[in-house]
Amino acid sequence: MFRNRLALEKLLTWIPTVCCVCGRSTYQRYALCEDCAGALPWIVDACVQCGDAKPGLALVNDRCGRCLLTPPPFDQSQGLFHYAPPVSRLLTNFKFHGKLADGLCLAGLLAERLQDCWRLGGKPELILAVPLHRARQRQRGFNQALEIARVIARTCQIPMARTEVIRRKATLPQTSMSSSRQRQKNLRGAFVINGTEGLDSVNSVAIVDDVVTTAATVSELAKTLRGHGIRRVQACYLARASA
Repeated sequence: MFRNRLALEKLLTWIPTVCCVCGRSTYQRYALCEDCAGALPWIVDACVQCGDAKPGLALVNDRCGRCLLTPPPFDQSQGLFHYAPPVSRLLTNFKFHGKLADGLCLAGLLAERLQDCWRLGGKPELILAVPLHRARQRQRGFNQALEIARVIARTCQIPMARTEVIRRKATLPQTSMSSSRQRQKNLRGAFVINGTEGLDSVNSVAIVDDVVTTAATVSELAKTLRGHGIRRVQACYLARASA
């Protein structure tokens, strides 16, 4: 079975796909041609804890001044791109128009980055996608964070949480909030531990989302996990948007 899977993966490298950015044929992985992949708005410098990647951000020991003074409730961040074209277009297609391939090609790149990082240490025991409220999930048809988390869990061979944490409040979309304080208030008490059995022996969790702006969602979810005794929480996401 293992040999057959390797043979299939090798065969697939000989079959061209269509680049999701430019539309040209490509033999590269994740439906991105080499030129378009290189031109994506990759994050180069960011705070290792909160993930802030504003241009010119001053860092001390890889942390921004805000994290040194008032650190967030999570320990580390790993974001891959700035929320800028063409990543912003791909994520809009993925999240709101059901074009899963546009998001999953980016998810594959994030999974490979995390796999490399976690080889050096800090590999989490559990992957947790930011939960959607059941009403929002019915409306959209899927949870985009869950689709990304599946790719990461499979690539990095880490178990994924299913129903251990739920979103009990149908909060307003975070994009409708104009300030960080409003976003925090909107999410207060939004998440709750649904079943302790899958978390009782877990010490470290990686939270997965598609886009992070003020990190209010990740922070509220991290507080919920900390309250249950989770000692280490990481945030992993495809893109960082400016607040």
